[in-house]
Amino acid sequence: MQRHPELLLFDLGGVLVEFSGFRDLRPLLRVPLSEAEIRQQWIMCPTIRAFEVGQLTPKQFAERFVAAWNVAVPPAAFLREFRMWTRGFLPGAGELLAALRGRVRLACLSNSNATHWERNS
Repeated sequence: MQRHPELLLFDLGGVLVEFSGFRDLRPLLRVPLSEAEIRQQWIMCPTIRAFEVGQLTPKQFAERFVAAWNVAVPPAAFLREFRMWTRGFLPGAGELLAALRGRVRLACLSNSNATHWERNS
């Protein structure tokens, strides 16, 4: 007997939606880091975690992030840049979801923040 999944659960950033933050943050830093170093620091950053779970407003996030990461632009400019780090669906993602819609239950679970969610919804 062949079984079909009851639900397909997707992440957003880097799976369905392009996230360019690790690349786009590099030129904003006063101290150069590789994309791999940025990714590692990002994963461990308490400011990012607090923002992702709604404990900080975008303004608070930008102020704390700029200070913690030694960003070379002021918080308001950083926040404008940050908003652009989600670029829409990755190639083929929209078509994949459209093909699956109606055939299987689809869901998404993500740590996307409010700023990026507004841009991509």
